[in-house]
Amino acid sequence: MIKLLDWKHPKKDQLYAIEKLSKIEKEFYFMLFNWNAKSTWENAVTVIGNLGFPNNKPLLRHLIWLMKDVNWPGAQEAIKILSNISDRQYLLEKLEEYIELAFMENDTMWLGGLKCVVNAAGFWENDFSSGYIFHLLDDADF
Repeated sequence: MIKLLDWKHPKKDQLYAIEKLSKIEKEFYFMLFNWNAKSTWENAVTVIGNLGFPNNKPLLRHLIWLMKDVNWPGAQEAIKILSNISDRQYLLEKLEEYIELAFMENDTMWLGGLKCVVNAAGFWENDFSSGYIFHLLDDADF
């Protein structure tokens, strides 16, 4: 079923896989996102979004990693999913964690993607636990 997420398959097969996988049991979540199969990412993100929050909590790290390049398949949808997480405090804590990591890795492109999520979610400097973390986004390359 996971293989049908590949954009090489007919659209009807992809939609069928998305529908079925959107009801997958948690014990199989680990199978949804394959970093070696870029052609499945966009549909995998759709499935992750369909699982809804908080069910998709264990998979949100994949959406955050997609922010490393907002041109990657599924990245724009990931921004929408992340920015609409109902638990704003949880989202902010995750963003702060990954903003610091991206900064430590000197990954200005990733900072740019994370900044897209921050902006889409409507967070401001005073929402952050520290203005310092918010201003790490100043190093974003876009």
